[in-house]
Amino acid sequence: LRGIGLQEDGTLATYVDVPLAVLVKAPDSLSWDMLLYTEAVATALSAAHLPALATAKNIAVVGRGPQHDLTCHIMASELPNSHVVKIDPHSINHHPNRFDAVVETWADSTIVAPMVHALRVGGTLVLKSRPNKMVLLPRQDIVDRCVHVVHAPYGSFAKATTWMSEHVEMLSALGGMDFPFTPEGIALAIEDDPLRAQVGKLRVVVDPQAVALPLQSTLPTTASSEKERQEQMYATFAVAGHGVLLG
Repeated sequence: LRGIGLQEDGTLATYVDVPLAVLVKAPDSLSWDMLLYTEAVATALSAAHLPALATAKNIAVVGRGPQHDLTCHIMASELPNSHVVKIDPHSINHHPNRFDAVVETWADSTIVAPMVHALRVGGTLVLKSRPNKMVLLPRQDIVDRCVHVVHAPYGSFAKATTWMSEHVEMLSALGGMDFPFTPEGIALAIEDDPLRAQVGKLRVVVDPQAVALPLQSTLPTTASSEKERQEQMYATFAVAGHGVLLG
């Protein structure tokens, strides 16, 4: 599976040419902002429906930000017979041998071992996130504790949009504040919550180091209209590698 904006370029294009068979009609009840969550919902639903979680009584969802919250909500609604708890990555080491399953929505190499030890022997570790950097798995701990490691595939976008249309109120609550796509707006978004640069859904996700740069000086000054200025801003941030426009 190769996604536009992930493995393929194209999110900044005015038009995209794709096969009709891969398109999913969005329900009228969903706004463009809500549709940003489609991939996250599809993956969370896929994780919730993994056979390995069907009999898990205690499940920890480890991560931060809106996607973490979203995954917790979906797990709780789809697995009513399980006790689902939300845990910050740096708190997981306080829960040894407690869970039948741990679902990670954010991890680095320092967090995986504590997640493995939070599992009971024979438990299941679900890898949901797709980090840009390599994350090392503690192979010896996994083998010694007989941990089953599974991944959460992307799942069905059609099922995701149907689920989203039935939970519009919850999605609206997860959206958070809106920030204008300007250098000032980007800086304000990061100042409001630095974690937004690392996790969750944003209008714009930026490299935190970029905030310290004189962003105004990187913007073109040849724009003759506000629309043209924004289009040039998109291109500038894309070329500079400062951010990815999500919506």
